[in-house]
Amino acid sequence: MWAKIQRHAPNFPSAVLNFFEDSDYPASLRVVPNLDPQTKAITFALPPYIQPQTGKASLLFHHHDEKLAHLKSFLLTGDLQPGAGAWVFHPERFIPGMGMNGVASYWRFITQGRRTAKEYLRKRGLPRPKIGWKTLITWLEEAKHDQ
Repeated sequence: MWAKIQRHAPNFPSAVLNFFEDSDYPASLRVVPNLDPQTKAITFALPPYIQPQTGKASLLFHHHDEKLAHLKSFLLTGDLQPGAGAWVFHPERFIPGMGMNGVASYWRFITQGRRTAKEYLRKRGLPRPKIGWKTLITWLEEAKHDQ
């Protein structure tokens, strides 16, 4: 896993840290990751007013163009700990995202998303929502004319 991280992380100048604050509230913050091959950990500084809980966290590496196209991403899940002058993230899992494995990553995103949504609705006893396609198409046509 560390070889994948070393191969892909340098292509992203920053990452989004997802964690729980001391108040148990989930939070996200953009950080500049520093890979440490000796410890196979990722370090970064946090502002002093940010107080994350130690424990489970994730780092999302992603970028896209100004139109949100050409997305490339991967996610690391792992453990967050305070360190000497920086926070230390110990990755436990590498999850490839969009654009990481060609067309296969887009297919996986769609099928995995459908499965996740279906399971979410099943657990909560909710029906599949109805989508107002006519309204969406109207909005798209209006947006085309506004350009």
